[in-house]
Amino acid sequence: MGLQGFAVASAAYMYALDYARTRIQGRHLTAGKDPEAKNVPILQHPDVKRQLLNMKAYTEGMRSLHYYYAWCNDVVHTTNDQQLKADTAAMVEVLTPIVKGYVTDRALEVCSHGIQIYGGYGYVREYPVEQLMRDSRIFMIYEGTNGIQAMDLLGRKLSMNGGKAFQYFIDRMKQTIEQFKDTEGVQDLSAKVSHAVSRLETLAKEIGTRSRSDRLLNAYAFAHPFLEVTGDVAFAWMLLWRAGVSAPKLAKKTGTLDREAVAEKAAKTKKPHFMPARWKPPGFHSHALAGRLW
Repeated sequence: MGLQGFAVASAAYMYALDYARTRIQGRHLTAGKDPEAKNVPILQHPDVKRQLLNMKAYTEGMRSLHYYYAWCNDVVHTTNDQQLKADTAAMVEVLTPIVKGYVTDRALEVCSHGIQIYGGYGYVREYPVEQLMRDSRIFMIYEGTNGIQAMDLLGRKLSMNGGKAFQYFIDRMKQTIEQFKDTEGVQDLSAKVSHAVSRLETLAKEIGTRSRSDRLLNAYAFAHPFLEVTGDVAFAWMLLWRAGVSAPKLAKKTGTLDREAVAEKAAKTKKPHFMPARWKPPGFHSHALAGRLW
């Protein structure tokens, strides 16, 4: 189910990106009232770029989380290390409602952005994004509605193994933060993700305690928001992990992590595999996910 959500979200992003690159409409914002200014691709308009960055952040977060989730399942079925098997199995359990529920919630949001970028064209069947959004809507319903997935996270996964399963999830994120906290280009992002993880850890303890008290109805009323913030932090973790791995490699290849310098070098090279112009130092989308919790 989560993989289906990722598939339609990824397709919506690629369709929207291609359309934004080729759809010519409106002058550049800096052109003002210059009568000689030509219309530009809508990709150059800030609000369209904002939506595309959101779409990219979510789809890349989905991609990495699904890869990690699949890897965890492989470990559970292949390792002879019983402690690793138990820990990883617990991680699979915690991630399952995030993969099923949070991912499909965000898939609908990504597809909605895709329609918005197309404008009125996006709403009609002659263009592909309207079907992607219709398809994505059912993913939030079958195999248990996303409200059920949220209740599963709060009611079962948070207290599984006396809370050790969820704590392993928290600790694994902290390990990634510790690994990349001094990596050039991602220090600021590491600090923000660290803050978000700490706040999530505190929140999980508070809402978990409330769910086992006479205020359990209040706790479960916030089950879905809890799923959302847990998913936000998980995606921020994935994006930090990606950035931490790629930043040193990019710096080695280009000699710098300065965005303009990287883009200039990319524009000069003719090698088709050279893609750093599309890599952005962890900025808007990663920081936005790390900060959404608050």
